[in-house]
Amino acid sequence: MAANKRPNELATAAALAAGDLTIIGQGTNAFKVALSVLKTFILTGIEAGATADQTNAEVETAYSAQVAIVTQAAAEAGTATVAKRWTPQRVSQAIAALETAVFSESFESSEQTITLGSNHSTAHGLTALPTLTQVVLRCKTAELGFSIGDEITVHYVDGNSAGRGFTVSVDTTNIVVSVAPTNALLVHRKSATIGTNSSLTEANWKIVVRAWL
Repeated sequence: MAANKRPNELATAAALAAGDLTIIGQGTNAFKVALSVLKTFILTGIEAGATADQTNAEVETAYSAQVAIVTQAAAEAGTATVAKRWTPQRVSQAIAALETAVFSESFESSEQTITLGSNHSTAHGLTALPTLTQVVLRCKTAELGFSIGDEITVHYVDGNSAGRGFTVSVDTTNIVVSVAPTNALLVHRKSATIGTNSSLTEANWKIVVRAWL
């Protein structure tokens, strides 16, 4: 861009004509400047061919030149405060690096045959007492509205005279499912009279034990 000039330093028109500008300087001094001369002065230093509107490609190129893509290290650290461009890859890398797993260890047993009046003990293999345990009955033959593959969570203890229900205990080595001697598999059915108490057939179900740490 050209250096700033006072009005009396601009080239003057030979005669005041239509389109000429009259510039009043300090005091009573007046100067006339042709628009063509003023335009040349204003546009000095502006890129040739420049337009008022830039294309999307021009804007993208200019932005990319000024704002760098965040590095993988910076994305994973998640502490930088300088504005950067992010790609889907960098977002994925940051999520993978910053997420915290709820559990570090897990276990799922094989299917076990149900035997009334017995303890079903399973070694979970975790390095400490499990934080969470789950015992389910997995349907192997459809009945009472339950389909093959359905699972019923074992979560109750019934110590009445009927001697039914389950007790689940856990230590640093084993998960033990204690099954009552009679009516152990009493559930609310899913079909016919829905919610009515009915006993499952032991042979149609398997015990599966899960644990997390």
